[in-house]
Amino acid sequence: ENIRPYAVTALKSRGDYGSLWSVRLLTIIILAALIGTCSAPPSILEQILETGELRVVTRDSPTSYTIGPNGPSGPEYDLVQAFADELGVTLVMESVDSVSEILPKLLSGDAHMAAAGLSVTDDRRRVLNFGHPYKSVDVHLIYKLGTGKPRSIEDVFGRSIEVIASSSHDDLLMALKEAYPALSWTENADVGLADLLAKVANDEIDLTVADSPDFNIQRHFYPDLRIALDLEIGDRLAWAFPK
Repeated sequence: ENIRPYAVTALKSRGDYGSLWSVRLLTIIILAALIGTCSAPPSILEQILETGELRVVTRDSPTSYTIGPNGPSGPEYDLVQAFADELGVTLVMESVDSVSEILPKLLSGDAHMAAAGLSVTDDRRRVLNFGHPYKSVDVHLIYKLGTGKPRSIEDVFGRSIEVIASSSHDDLLMALKEAYPALSWTENADVGLADLLAKVANDEIDLTVADSPDFNIQRHFYPDLRIALDLEIGDRLAWAFPK
């Protein structure tokens, strides 16, 4: 549409009206060439099959992925290795210490997918696609025995709460804040859940938030920690992919 008016004007200026059919033909040829160069980029699956590698970002956690004397292990590793075997490609796993490191890996293209026990949240859906949920967990508010058990959200007002930055726990507290404006907490991008539980156990902070599988493992190292409240029941976990 941008080419045709100029071509027609040029022809008219020469009085060559009989050649208008050639302008139409020329326009069609040029448009066809342009359309031919605008092919869609390959899908994630096509990229994986072409390179022969499935690149996965995960968390360094007993509930996701760990490397022991016998090599890598963990629930997420077992699942994603079976997926790579099904596709007939090599699995390449990269573990990170914090959830806040996962999204940049996906959006930059360094990883094809994340298998890290990620909760399906509305904020994450804005930039990620999720697979079918494969597990549900409960989300606990954790306190130390002897410091006073919170029995309601109002009971935590004025007490220090710390969670992992860019985590689903941060999103959950944001949602709760709409109903409880006095609720406050701090975010930390440089810690894992084990670090936060240790801080509660050592009286550095009053409370933190943990998923049930993680807490069930870590509580053996911190026998004084207890569940104060269930902030969410049946939180869904799924694999995540860049849109």
